Amino acid sequence: MALLDQASICTLHSFCLQLIREHFYQLELDPQLTVLTEQQARSLQEETFDSIFEEAYSGTTPAAAETVRLIRLLGHGQDMKIRELVRQIHEYTQTRPDPEGWFARERAKLEKPNRELWLRWLFDGVEELCRSWIELLRADAADCANLAACVEVLSQLPLCRTEKQLRAAFEKIRQIDESDWKGRKGALRPAEFFRDVEFLNSLLRPGAEDPLLQDWQWSEPLLRALLDLAEEFVRRFATSKRAIGTIDFHDLEQFSLRLLWSGGSVTDLAAEWQRRFKFVFVDEYQDINPAQDQILGALSRSDEAANRFMVGDVKQSIYRFRQADPGIFQSYAAKWSKGHQGTALRLSENFRSREQLLGFINDLFGSLMQPELGGTDYKAEGQLVFGDRERRAHLAIAQESTPRVEVLLSLNGNNNNDEEDERTNAEREACAVATRLKEIRQAGTLIWDSESNALRKADWKDMVILLRAPAGKVEAYAREFDRAGIPLSAGRSGLLETLEVQDLLNLLLILDNPLQDRPLLAVLRSPVAGLTADELLQIRLAARNAEYWTALELWHRSNSQKIGPTSDKVYRFMECFGRWRTAARCSSVTQLLEKILEETHYLDWLKTQTRPRQRAAHVQQFLAVTREFDNLHGQGIYRFLQFI
Repeated sequence: MALLDQASICTLHSFCLQLIREHFYQLELDPQLTVLTEQQARSLQEETFDSIFEEAYSGTTPAAAETVRLIRLLGHGQDMKIRELVRQIHEYTQTRPDPEGWFARERAKLEKPNRELWLRWLFDGVEELCRSWIELLRADAADCANLAACVEVLSQLPLCRTEKQLRAAFEKIRQIDESDWKGRKGALRPAEFFRDVEFLNSLLRPGAEDPLLQDWQWSEPLLRALLDLAEEFVRRFATSKRAIGTIDFHDLEQFSLRLLWSGGSVTDLAAEWQRRFKFVFVDEYQDINPAQDQILGALSRSDEAANRFMVGDVKQSIYRFRQADPGIFQSYAAKWSKGHQGTALRLSENFRSREQLLGFINDLFGSLMQPELGGTDYKAEGQLVFGDRERRAHLAIAQESTPRVEVLLSLNGNNNNDEEDERTNAEREACAVATRLKEIRQAGTLIWDSESNALRKADWKDMVILLRAPAGKVEAYAREFDRAGIPLSAGRSGLLETLEVQDLLNLLLILDNPLQDRPLLAVLRSPVAGLTADELLQIRLAARNAEYWTALELWHRSNSQKIGPTSDKVYRFMECFGRWRTAARCSSVTQLLEKILEETHYLDWLKTQTRPRQRAAHVQQFLAVTREFDNLHGQGIYRFLQFI
């Protein structure tokens, strides 16, 4: 324990950053380098894309024609889809141990169309189809001998290893008499199955041409152009980061791999780190990607001196969208369960939760988490077991309480309540939750207080709401809880959805381009302009079919000499708007917003609203985001909106 404070206890990325800073000279990096946030990296990526596509559109590079053709055919004339495809390739390759090798291998696949390649796809597809077919036919097979025979053949189909074996299996199915199921209720499903078999069998006839040959001839140049574009993006993005002395999270892994591996073997530096560590403990291994696994492999020993301990739960894998591969952890568990190199211990007993909760979770996820859906057999591998009753800590609960799981149903249906119909699904959900929480508090439900070591009545501070996707729901919950008189504190994840931040974002949108009706109308209705719905309608009549900005300008010119509340509001807004657009050309986004907040007294107006402190805090949080952008880029509103 005396040495515990000297242990390297940190996230993997923190360790990688330490490693890179200690050996920056080997990588020829700036010793004062900084790590980009995800938003900053995204903004720099957009700049890189802009540069690449501008050159393509101007035709100044050798690859320009192919890039434009790629945009025309795959992007339908828009480069946004191509940007996203390239970004996905970048995200994928940068989580592999050898990104350059991946590009080389993918190019090799494009060199020559190969019948063996599509046959491999066919075998993989047939194995997947077999599960669907068996499920489809099993219900009818119980009282239909021929369909039962089909199910028997299908169960053996995944064992076929050659084209000849697969063709023989399909022929066996084709010989089965269809007469005893034709005309039966639900016979359409077996008919679809036999049509599928007939089609697949036609692809396997001796001398049959590759059915994908024409598709291949059309797509091969596009795939090659996409690979070229993705590789060019990787190169330019790396150059842009190096130019400003920054790296991103992928670089932390890739640069660490360069320091720890060389030519398929660990470096002397890696061997030195192996000697430093007596044990290597890794938590949440189900969220490790292949590059990270390779780094950990270089830092830990193997064979008889193995010292890597990993803990994980595939059920908790939530980062596949970031290229986490739970299959890595599963492969270790499967290999070590058989006694190869290591030992696998299944920690299935749960000592944290009540038995009623575990039973509910097992019933629910036992039907949802199946190998064919998510790669996890919940019943076989993930079933939660109520821990040893004798060894569990005693749960202090009120005698009259019954631990249970409740499911609240919020129905979305037509009714005669107009106010209810106008509510969004999120608001209905929030209302149902607020109602139930009030009931719990008003009923004086007793809970255990660990500080006073006694039972007490539940209060608001004891209640927590977990949302799968807070964005888009936080503001709805804030409104409904405010109506119900329940105090609510929300995290930053829903910051951009709050009304006060939406006001500022909409203002930035029209300062960048006023010919956008929705944000313009939102600003005019906000305290920034203060126009009513009737006044907005009156302005619209000045130019019914044009953009609203055109109508606003026409109405302003026609009524600028008149005296009245509407003309006064429009005059003040147009005068301020022109001044703000001028200021935007020479000010940072933060300076511009601070100027607008001061001139409009927006923060003072927030003090008159519900939850004034929280709303003002949201504005300050948003200003912190703009400062983060200004410190790195400082390139104006348009780039900031892309950054957001």
